[in-house]
Amino acid sequence: MLLSTPLPASRHLPHMDVAHDTVTDTATTLTSGGLCFNVIDRPGEDMTWEECRGLCEKEAEGVWKADLAVFDNAEELEEFSITWLEICEYNEYFSEYANTSICFPPQPLIAPLNFFESGGLCFSVIDKPGVNMTWEECRGLCEKEAEGVWKADLAVFDNAEELEAFSITWLEISNTLPEHPYMWIGVHKMDGQWVTLDGTHITHQNLMWHVGHPHDMGINAFLEDITKTTGENSYGRLYMSCSMGVHEHHSRCLCEAN
Repeated sequence: MLLSTPLPASRHLPHMDVAHDTVTDTATTLTSGGLCFNVIDRPGEDMTWEECRGLCEKEAEGVWKADLAVFDNAEELEEFSITWLEICEYNEYFSEYANTSICFPPQPLIAPLNFFESGGLCFSVIDKPGVNMTWEECRGLCEKEAEGVWKADLAVFDNAEELEAFSITWLEISNTLPEHPYMWIGVHKMDGQWVTLDGTHITHQNLMWHVGHPHDMGINAFLEDITKTTGENSYGRLYMSCSMGVHEHHSRCLCEAN
């Protein structure tokens, strides 16, 4: 069984701790291509896909979520194949201790330079006060923030809970920045539908949208601090709004590293 966690980590294998207690599972955690994987072995036991997924989800720890592994492209699978060749060198050792728990604890999330952590994700803000930047210009600037195994792009929130966590973090972060109520994020309209950068559809009913959004005339989305734009205290809540002509340019980009 192979599971993965979505948080980047060092390419180097962490130190291996071996516990000689008798257990049912043999679990091995490794890093490959900026992703973290874990192998759960139960020699001689047949597990269904559903059983494996349940065991993987139980491997979650702290801000780390866990599930069955997914490779987004051939390059990621290639990276893992290379790493797996190295891991397999331990097989002889593993077979010698069939009832040994061999575990590598998850690596702590260390955001790249100029990024800050929120809800297990890494963000960066690009501010150019007085400069009007289009959504496309902001995306280009975010992509240049990539560092090492970390890729960077406009930020994307998968759900209202992630946006809530960021809103709480933003209350503190925003105090160090010029006051500005808008920042471009990685949501835009494609073929008549609102999607994230990876093509995930965002419905009109999504709770992240500000009331009255999205508009039919909108093309790109941005985060809006409605306390600053409406004068009503929203306790720092941020919502997604979409461009309407007058908001085609902003002076702030919100980037995410992954």
